[in-house]
Amino acid sequence: MEKKEKNDRRIRRTKRLLTDTLLTLLETKKIKNISVKELCEMADVNRGTFYLHYSDIYEMMEQMQADLLEQLDAIFQPYTAEALRRDPYPLFYDMFQFTAQNARLLKILLGSESDVSYLSKIKAIVKERFLYDWLGGCAPEDQPRLAYSYDFIAAGWTGLIESWLFSEHQEPIEEMAALASSIISVGMRSLI
Repeated sequence: MEKKEKNDRRIRRTKRLLTDTLLTLLETKKIKNISVKELCEMADVNRGTFYLHYSDIYEMMEQMQADLLEQLDAIFQPYTAEALRRDPYPLFYDMFQFTAQNARLLKILLGSESDVSYLSKIKAIVKERFLYDWLGGCAPEDQPRLAYSYDFIAAGWTGLIESWLFSEHQEPIEEMAALASSIISVGMRSLI
């Protein structure tokens, strides 16, 4: 059992090294211009080791994106709709903390050279896990109006996150969470 744990630690360390190196390369190059050879040389990892985990750079990037979306989705798990209606601040704090912890990757995924479909996936998680839960008890006749509201609020939320992420002087997480809580709470109350 101890050997398996040691191997798992090595695998995590190798993947983290490859990820950090890929992020460094992506800060100056497009993914199509990065080779496995270049990545492995810069990371000081054998190419065979790379191929144990990924078939190519694109699969590695897809895995990084999927892992990030999984982590984002997990942030919502501890919060009930009731708790969010009462006080969304803790969720927003966690979301900004997540953004700060994953800033390098998020800047690449949401930057000017990015694929807009990734932002759409983030918006979908926000809509599904937060907004639908929040407004779950609304009457069916309100559904068309709510669909537009979901889109508007999800776009505003992701826009706020993007703006904070790319700003030169990032305000403290607590301040941003309070701002988001205030803006969204007022908007949501008008719909309920």
